[in-house]
Parts: sequence; structure tokens; C-alpha cells
Amino acid sequence: MAIFACKQAYLPPVVKNPPTYLVVEGFINNGPDSTWFNLTNTYQLNGDSNAAPVLGATVTVQGNDNTSYTLGQTGNTGLYTAHMPPLNPNTLYRLHITTTGGTQYASDYVPLMTDPPIDSTNIILGTSTALKSDVIFETPLVFIPLNAQQLNILYSIYVRQYAITEAAFSWWSVLQNNTEDIGSIFGVQPTIDQGNLHCLSDSSQQAIGYVSAGTLQTQRIFISNQQVYPWNYQPPCGITHLPPDSIDLYYTFGYLIVGYGPGSLLNVSYKTCVDCTLTGTNKKPYFWP
Repeated sequence: MAIFACKQAYLPPVVKNPPTYLVVEGFINNGPDSTWFNLTNTYQLNGDSNAAPVLGATVTVQGNDNTSYTLGQTGNTGLYTAHMPPLNPNTLYRLHITTTGGTQYASDYVPLMTDPPIDSTNIILGTSTALKSDVIFETPLVFIPLNAQQLNILYSIYVRQYAITEAAFSWWSVLQNNTEDIGSIFGVQPTIDQGNLHCLSDSSQQAIGYVSAGTLQTQRIFISNQQVYPWNYQPPCGITHLPPDSIDLYYTFGYLIVGYGPGSLLNVSYKTCVDCTLTGTNKKPYFWP
């Protein structure tokens, strides 16, 4: 005897009808760059919508010395920015948000963290909580495979370095574990921590994010082929000789004509070996030497 039944997907109420939370991303920057925050609402993962920007909000950075700085809306993506004067290192600061509906959110007051300058190509965002001083030393920033294309001539990377509190680092570590280290039998169990943002006007409303303050350090780093010599990059390209009546078939496989071959044959090669715009650009970036 056999019994047949149809499988039906089960969506718990929290997944089928998820609540809408405010998501706050950004940094209070005490430096030449702008302070910025991006405000969006959460959305259903199995739906067709994307994160909805929060527009028309009043966004301010407030100090516990009664100073206040207003951030202006930039475009229609939920981005709010401001160039602020130098902040007082002895003052604590927080982010305050009022939506068009009158709902108010605020972060905890946080200190201004001092960020050391970037002076090495080996620096990466990390934690110095187990070290005697707040210095990250000889930690790889990015891994490039041996003889890869990136270092064939010249490689450039733009580094942003944030100094954050131990509590902020712990929150970002939990977020990383919740999004990157789950799904396997040995994966960590997801945990809930909304961050240091709270709704002042309605305790049932929640906001997700962690507001930090400090000096953002940036540096563009260049690494030339001579610095890693010998670096033997060999592009997987070659020339194939084909009769003209085979071109259409090879074109569907991604090959392009590069010239005439012996006799009546044509020379073809894979498209990424012929058209540089498929893997990059033929326009020089403004920062390129």
C-alpha cells in the first residue's frame, strides 16, 4: 500500500507577515569626509520588493552638550549627509531621527573614537581588543591568488578604516555570524541584537543598526607588478582558426573574430580576451596615475 500527498510550503507568521523595522547604516565622522546615514525599511525576503528608502525624515547628530547638526537628504535613496565642523572629543554624540509620520528614534550616546592613520598595505578592519594598544598590525586586507590578473600591471585598492568601540565590534561580529556563518551542521545559532538604536515614541517599534562616531581614515594604495616580481600572469587566451561557416556556432559560445588566419580561415578568440570592457573599462579612472 502506498500513500501519496502533496508537499506544502509552511511559512511561519513572522516570515509570512514580517513586521517593518527601520534599518540605519552610517557613521558620525569627525573628519574632512561627510557624516552619512542611510535609512531604509526591512522587506520580505521571498517577495518582489526591495528595501524601501525612508524619505523626508529629520536626521540630526546631537551631543550631550546640547549641540545639534542636521543632515540633509541626498537624492531618493534614503541617504542623509552633512559636512560637520570638528566635534568635541570630550562630548558624547548620538543620532536622532524623526520620520514624516512623527515616529522618533535615537541611538545611545557614543564616544568619539580616535583612529590612527593608515601607514601600511597590510592593515584591515579588525579588533584590537586582545592587544595592549589599538593597533592592527600585519593583518591581510585582501588575498590575491598567485599570478592573478590584478597584479599584472598595477593594482589599486581604496581603504577605509573605522575605529569603533568594543561593544560596536561585538555587534558587527554577531551580525556577520548571523549572515555568513549559518546553514551548516556546525554553524552558529542566530542571535537577536537590534543594536544601540531605540524608538522613543513607540516602544513596540524597533530599529536595526549600530551608530558609532570617530575619525574615518582613508587611503588609496597602489601595488605595482615590480613590487611582487616575479609575477607570471598568463591569460587563458589563444587563437583558434575556423572556417567562415563555423563562426556563428562559436559566436554563441562566446568567441569573437580577431583577424584573418591562413588561407580562408578566420582567427577567433574568447570574448574576454578580445573586449576589455567585459572585465573592466577602457576609460582611465580619475585616481589612476
